[in-house]
Amino acid sequence: MKEQEYLEMCNHFKEELEKKESVIKLFVGQNLELKKLLMMSYTYARQIDEFCSVLLGDQSNEITQHAESLRGLMSEVLDKYIFSDTHILISTSNDD
Repeated sequence: MKEQEYLEMCNHFKEELEKKESVIKLFVGQNLELKKLLMMSYTYARQIDEFCSVLLGDQSNEITQHAESLRGLMSEVLDKYIFSDTHILISTSNDD
């Protein structure tokens, strides 16, 4: 392999790597925003559940049931994707 071919191949690899890094940074940013949105949604579901409990007391109705279901689902999602130790952290810093 000639030196020029080797340099061209290295430059191509560098360009491809930079493209992949920019996509990863985009995904990391989107992931963070989605996590914030999930946490806010859980907070709203919890508030709706509490307001329904206070306003309606022991009267079981559809709103209370939906609020409790949503709250439970959101809690599972938060535990699985935000608070678990199994999620993958990707560093976006450039150590150039």
